[in-house]
Amino acid sequence: PERLCNAKWVYYTSLGKGSEALHDPLIAHVAESGAKLVFQPGTHQLRLGIAGIGRVIAASHVTIMNKEECERLVGDGTADMRVLLKRLRSLDCEIAVITDGPNGSYAYDGKEFLALGVFEVPIVERTGCGDAFATAFVAALHYGNDLSEAMRWGTANAASKLGFVGPQTGLLTLDGMKKFLAKFKDIQPKRM
Repeated sequence: PERLCNAKWVYYTSLGKGSEALHDPLIAHVAESGAKLVFQPGTHQLRLGIAGIGRVIAASHVTIMNKEECERLVGDGTADMRVLLKRLRSLDCEIAVITDGPNGSYAYDGKEFLALGVFEVPIVERTGCGDAFATAFVAALHYGNDLSEAMRWGTANAASKLGFVGPQTGLLTLDGMKKFLAKFKDIQPKRM
């Protein structure tokens, strides 16, 4: 489709058995088009291990997963966030991001390790918070923001989502994002 051919970002996430047939065409597409790949692997993809998804990670600009997923993929028994980020990024993605629920998020771009706690908000339901984080993180990069601000956007979208039932209600628009971030302007990522 023409829309995909003109896309600046391609977001590849959880798909079931057989989706590995998409890997080669996807990798070729981002290489040919110059689009930036964001990879947030799902359960089936993670079961394929590094042998099955390593090439997709290597083709990605951003790879995002939660701590438990990252521990299973590259942990070798460690829970140390810096080690996990380094190992994930060593698979050749540009930016490695790990979310850790109520403990916040962590990112490494090869230059600096950043950590950001959560924005304290009332919690109704957690469904969809990881996806809310990931999509807003990428939107921030799309709009020209740096890694630090991308972490804030992801955290804001996840925090907003926490106040609602279901995976979509509560997701922020661009104007909503600006207003939400203004409430938490003093909470910034810190170097690890």
